[in-house]
Amino acid sequence: MVMESVPLRAERPRKRVWELTDQFLLEVVEILLNYIKKTYDGKSKVLDFHHPHQLLEGLEGFSLELRDQPEPLEQILVDCRDTLKYGVKTGHPRYFNQLSSGLDIVGLAGEWLSATANTNMFTYEIAPVFVVMEEILLKKMHEMVGWGEIEADGIFSPGGTISNLYSVLVARYKRFPEIKTKGMTALPHIALFVSEHVNAPGLALEITGYVYIAINTLRPPAGSCAVGGSQSSSCRSSLNLKFLLR
Repeated sequence: MVMESVPLRAERPRKRVWELTDQFLLEVVEILLNYIKKTYDGKSKVLDFHHPHQLLEGLEGFSLELRDQPEPLEQILVDCRDTLKYGVKTGHPRYFNQLSSGLDIVGLAGEWLSATANTNMFTYEIAPVFVVMEEILLKKMHEMVGWGEIEADGIFSPGGTISNLYSVLVARYKRFPEIKTKGMTALPHIALFVSEHVNAPGLALEITGYVYIAINTLRPPAGSCAVGGSQSSSCRSSLNLKFLLR
């Protein structure tokens, strides 16, 4: 379907503007539905792999170039198709990941709804329905872990890394509540013991900047003090001391 590329704020009759809007959004929905069908097709590829330089150079009309002028709606539709075409089908039956996989259709519908509403979760005045929904969900989660309404509170986070950051901040405040009024100067040197394979907690430590980390004292980080592929015992000891006491 050929679409006329007209900005929504163009000086045209309102009816014509809405016709173009409907046409564009219906095209987008069709692209998404076709993608979902391919995602559930076990015979389709999980990924149509291309190297980064190929994506940057452009493939069959697909372009990642940021131009000074707005793109026409036709090009936006092409980019929508190709973005899905060259991406990983995370809902594919043969897609396996340690964090997530699969496609929840009801959740997808919720994403469409929340994106369309485009509501900021500031106050009840701005987001009455979503604020009440949040309270109900938190209450249910409190019940699931055995907490009552009085001693429980909560906040939603976008992922595991920031959840680890929240946990470090909560633990610090629990042990040193005076930091809220006196700042970080009220803190002694504190340590968090983690595995040598630490990932997200380590990032939380780097962001906070004041929590000291103690790693596995039997093994320094890979590549540290390496000379010819070997590490001396004195070097290993100095590294362990540095990471424990810095």
